[in-house]
Amino acid sequence: MTNVWLEKRIVKGRSDLKEKNLQLGNSLWSPQNDKRGANIYSSMLEVKVNDIVLHLTDNKHISGISKIAGLVDTNFKCPPESEWGDVDGYYVKLKDFIDLTAQNKAIPKEKILSLKNKKELLEILNQREEAIFYNKALNLNQGSYLTKVPVKLTNLINNAYKDQYKENIPYLGDIVHKDEDSSTIKRKTDLNNNILFKKKQLILYGPPGTGKTYNTKRKATEIIFSGKRQVNNLKQEDIDQQYNELKEDGRIEFITFHPSYSYEEFVEGITIDIDPSGKSTEQLNYKLKHGIFKQIAMKALGHSLGVENFNISLGELIAKYRTEMREITSDLNSNLEKQEEIKKWWKDKPRYVLIIDEINRGDISKIFGELVTLLEADKRLGMENELVAKLPYSQEDFAIPPNLYIIGTMNTADKSIALIDVALRRRFGFIEMSPDLEKVITNHIDHNSELISEDVIEGLKNSITALEIINNRISSDPSVGRDKQIGHSFLFKVFNQADLILVWKNEILPLLEEYYYGQYSRINELLFKKMDDSYWLSQKEGIKDFQDYEDLTMFLDEVINNG
Repeated sequence: MTNVWLEKRIVKGRSDLKEKNLQLGNSLWSPQNDKRGANIYSSMLEVKVNDIVLHLTDNKHISGISKIAGLVDTNFKCPPESEWGDVDGYYVKLKDFIDLTAQNKAIPKEKILSLKNKKELLEILNQREEAIFYNKALNLNQGSYLTKVPVKLTNLINNAYKDQYKENIPYLGDIVHKDEDSSTIKRKTDLNNNILFKKKQLILYGPPGTGKTYNTKRKATEIIFSGKRQVNNLKQEDIDQQYNELKEDGRIEFITFHPSYSYEEFVEGITIDIDPSGKSTEQLNYKLKHGIFKQIAMKALGHSLGVENFNISLGELIAKYRTEMREITSDLNSNLEKQEEIKKWWKDKPRYVLIIDEINRGDISKIFGELVTLLEADKRLGMENELVAKLPYSQEDFAIPPNLYIIGTMNTADKSIALIDVALRRRFGFIEMSPDLEKVITNHIDHNSELISEDVIEGLKNSITALEIINNRISSDPSVGRDKQIGHSFLFKVFNQADLILVWKNEILPLLEEYYYGQYSRINELLFKKMDDSYWLSQKEGIKDFQDYEDLTMFLDEVINNG
């Protein structure tokens, strides 16, 4: 995730800004501690390559904007003529500086810290634990050299610029509307669940490592308990516990599709009837076997009817359902009234979920067969366009109850969504799962602080920066594309230095090797912007082992410095 920072710098009358590399837009620099020894400049350690910096000069206006070009240099010495003297400092190189003053497009601070914006500014201030560049009186904070700008405040600053110049601030176009507060996340969750309620089946799709399979647990639990129990704000451990309980009760089933998976395994088929003890028999017998889809459909219908004995057939269950529907609608005259009464009967019935992992790896037309049509919400049992099919082996009637939901996952590195069978695409809702590397900090580093070794934290943060650079280049490469980015969950496995080495050596780099078909010159170009063999990758030796953690650190620095 790209962060926005605000540098508050006095430029006028400064004798310590003679060197070009110290001037506005070329670098950020500061002492490591103030004159009292307080570490008020620690935010310099948090910046990442390609983060955006707004420059507020002489306490008057935002006069420029630039990007972070490299990691912080902690060996920097402040110039002797500075107010701090020749002390240890921090230095961060900048790039792509745009001088707004030269374009007559500087933003006066009064346009931002105005009474018109007071309510929003105070809300932002109250929600922040970190330092920010203004105070409750809407005056500039003294001593706040470099502060992170939250998304809401970025939007506000951009709006002040847009009101005056009718365009977004340069570099901020992709950021200004990404205000992911808790209410937005809840709206997204509700929207996703509405898709599932409406379509009855949903596919989570995205590149490897974006948490698709992981999120099916939450999605399945949400759909089963929707309206009965609040699960939006539950921690993942609580979701896992509820998911396991529901799975034990048979309310959730999980399968993985693969190229040889068939209709006979999914719906029903004929199989050899072997002796339970495993002994050989003289006579070969065959029996009808229910597939997982037929089994869970029978459970969903049987549970709704209060049937506990599942020795009866699906056809008998449907016949029992027909009898019950006739009884509850016997006093009603019109078909419309009967339809509404049946829908009302289904409304509070217990829900069941079938999770299909890697759904695109199977031959979907072959696996679902004639039942693809029955998946549609309006063709489910009891709905207005109800359809009942006759199964080829058992000759039983088959219908899908409306309290059965399907959640699939799809790895777009294997197959683009555009290549999915049209019949399937029409009947499923689709939700994209994109890499969100910020989650490595919020959901892993912060959440598991007691379990993660302190000496790997910096390596994890550098890995985030490196992956952001790699993903940007992959997305821009038409021969690879955004479907093959690298997801955040790879880094969730890292708790020490050895884990981080393992993830890069055995998971991330082999994935790039697969994407580029072993063309190491192209992988080197992706990572280091040069096609020659590198210390870590060569056409002759392939991916070399990292000798130690320091070797990995050098690799990450090289990727970042060429970002």
